[in-house]
Amino acid sequence: MHRSLLQLLLAVLVCSCALAGDVTLVTFDNNAASSTTHAFTQKNDPVMGGKSTGTWSVDAKNKVGVFEGDVVDVPFLKAPGFIKAQAADSKFPDISSCGAIVLKARSSTPYGGYRLSFGNKKGGLLCSFFSRGYKARFAAPTGYPDFQNVVLPFAEFSDCNSDSTGEPKKLCRDDKSVCPDATTLKDIETVSIWAEGVSGKVHLEIESISATGCNNDNNNKNTTTNNNDAARTASSSSATPEAIFLRGNGDSASGAGACAPVQTAKNFSLDSYINNGRWYIQQQATTTYLPKKENYCVFAEYERLPKKSFWGYTVQVHNYAQEANGKAHDSKKFICARVDSKYGNDESKLTVGPCFLPRFSGFTTGPYWVLYHDAAAGLAVVSGGQPTIQTPNGCRTGSGVNNAGLWIFTHAQERNEALVAKGRNILQSQGYDLSVLNDVDQTPCK
Repeated sequence: MHRSLLQLLLAVLVCSCALAGDVTLVTFDNNAASSTTHAFTQKNDPVMGGKSTGTWSVDAKNKVGVFEGDVVDVPFLKAPGFIKAQAADSKFPDISSCGAIVLKARSSTPYGGYRLSFGNKKGGLLCSFFSRGYKARFAAPTGYPDFQNVVLPFAEFSDCNSDSTGEPKKLCRDDKSVCPDATTLKDIETVSIWAEGVSGKVHLEIESISATGCNNDNNNKNTTTNNNDAARTASSSSATPEAIFLRGNGDSASGAGACAPVQTAKNFSLDSYINNGRWYIQQQATTTYLPKKENYCVFAEYERLPKKSFWGYTVQVHNYAQEANGKAHDSKKFICARVDSKYGNDESKLTVGPCFLPRFSGFTTGPYWVLYHDAAAGLAVVSGGQPTIQTPNGCRTGSGVNNAGLWIFTHAQERNEALVAKGRNILQSQGYDLSVLNDVDQTPCK
């Protein structure tokens, strides 16, 4: 059950071609001859006596760039200033055939004002006076021992950004006039990491910056094969998308053949599954978009769309969860689904993602497999695709966004221990690690 993917997946308004590879832009491997080695310069807020301070350094041993400091209010403006680290020392490779920028990063300190910018194009006078280049906001992954890939699709960039807050006045996904242009993408000239418009302590470690979703026919230099790591999202308290994480070195897949292929429901009818009312979740695995603190009053409901959407979706998904204090997390009409064409007409294998995004498997969509469905008993068992991670207790899916999750559904909100036990037995018979499942409390719900 994909909730709203924490309501944070960015609009990727790029071609629907297959994502072929990555183009490396920046690394910190201390190789002066490398075209991906760039000198970053730290710049602190100079506006009206700005007091924000920051530093940029390279950890030569671990080959990472370190951006840290403290963003505080500008005394005259009584609003947060900024710090940034900028590289503008040499020509960058052509990324005009790519779809997004990827930072491989991690942070030890939660901070809500990170942004990345590239290029020097000046927006219109109605946008800003000082701001240059294309900028996008991102949320840094915190609490992970390994570096995570943070993906910023070009559709979330803009050259129309507020001078005072850094916030975009309009985004590429909404207005093509602010999208990165071909000239800039052929040579972005500069890359900057910002902490802007939000007060707080800053600590960000960056292993690399790349472009992804590239057509390798046009990008032959600095290109590596794109991986199939599971996607994960950053969290936000608002309903506005902010970032996509692609799993870095956290969840590691088991060796080939270690997890046996699971079997989905036989003779499955999608209409029967979605037309018999709301599904209440009784047990579920923790994922990025379904943290354990939201294991209250969780439900999912589905309905056929009147017609196939622009991106080919046929089912509207509505997911809901609460925290112990009653705080609601409601996906509303953010998520859609369709039968995954990779498996022919097998309706038990769906692909799920934000309704407004093109379908890039592993980026904007993830698998939703119905392993078992008994309409009469009101029981369903759902997995976020094939489990690939072997544990001492069996196999599991990832814990990010796509290729993640495990659920036991019942039509009745009141918990039926016999049905839950049956669902667990079905999973155990297919080799799943049941230790990932946590109870959902349906008792305080309306």
